[in-house]
Amino acid sequence: MAEELSYSLRRRTVLRSARLQRFFEYSVRDQSTTIEQMLQEVTRDDLKAELLFRAIEAAKDSISEIKLQVLARAFATGAFAADEAVVDQSILIVEAISQLEAHHLRVLNILCGESTTHFDSSGAPVEEPVASELRNCWSDEQIAQADPGVAAVVNALTARLNNLGMLHDDSRSRLGIDVALWRLTVFGQACANELHRLGTQSGG
Repeated sequence: MAEELSYSLRRRTVLRSARLQRFFEYSVRDQSTTIEQMLQEVTRDDLKAELLFRAIEAAKDSISEIKLQVLARAFATGAFAADEAVVDQSILIVEAISQLEAHHLRVLNILCGESTTHFDSSGAPVEEPVASELRNCWSDEQIAQADPGVAAVVNALTARLNNLGMLHDDSRSRLGIDVALWRLTVFGQACANELHRLGTQSGG
């Protein structure tokens, strides 16, 4: 048992090192620099160094490859930015993404698009102009229909994204109904932008 435990611990260390290597590779993939040059530049700036350390902590425990790539994209956005405000935002995004898993990212991706027709509490279609205002709002049911793979846990996924400030429930302010209609917040859109940029650059 002791040998098996020792092997498992060594394997975990190896896997973490491999994740960090891929994280750094993703970070510089679209930049005209090397990992070594990037690290030298980033560690000279206290704020960017803080971003680096937080990103490393999140990346080494990231089992999902898509999460690892999104973390790398969010880190790179701040690491190569000249504006401190962008670096600050990247720190917040990295902190938020570190608390998410692949299913959360799938929901974020869905919320970037336009939802299907909305219905009011009586079941009647919502008319314009309200319908136009709700095209970026999604109910849990609509999210589940768009991606059946998250259907069983969609309520937990949207609840976590809401708690992190990425989603806002527009149902009561728009229609006064009890069914949550989720819309990306400005912060949620910033996080989703990193996911969208990743998909665009990878051809997905």
